[in-house]
Amino acid sequence: MKSSIAVATALVFVALLFSNCNRVRDNHAVEQEVVDAQHHWEEAVKQFDLNSMQSLLAEDHQQTDLRGKVQDRVSWLEFFKSYVTAVHSGNAKFEISYEGRKVHVYGNAAVITGGATFTGQRTGMSPVNNLIRFTNVWVKRRGLWQLVSYQATPIEKR
Repeated sequence: MKSSIAVATALVFVALLFSNCNRVRDNHAVEQEVVDAQHHWEEAVKQFDLNSMQSLLAEDHQQTDLRGKVQDRVSWLEFFKSYVTAVHSGNAKFEISYEGRKVHVYGNAAVITGGATFTGQRTGMSPVNNLIRFTNVWVKRRGLWQLVSYQATPIEKR
């Protein structure tokens, strides 16, 4: 009887171990999906690729920029479109880099935090040299990760 209980206990332990391994593997796959979406977003911003940005932004997207201005999807795309036009016409040049991303997945939602540096200048405007911390909130809808919220905070230069 004791050996049957020991065998049954061992089998339950092994089953739990393997189910936990699958869960860890599944979490890693989901985290990689979110990281891929974030990378696609970052590349769209760096390349001033409005079409890619539109495909990643949720219809109910809201963001708070580094000056505290709140924008919805439509107002953000209008604002960014002016920069896209300036960059593609040669009237502006910007460099954007990202660093220190941390990803936290919560089922069909994820939070990514990190840092970014924006430098450059648009013709007729003052040079830009912003160092920020950002928080992006992603939600998986209809099988696609969408950016539903972005928040930026300026930080002191190092």
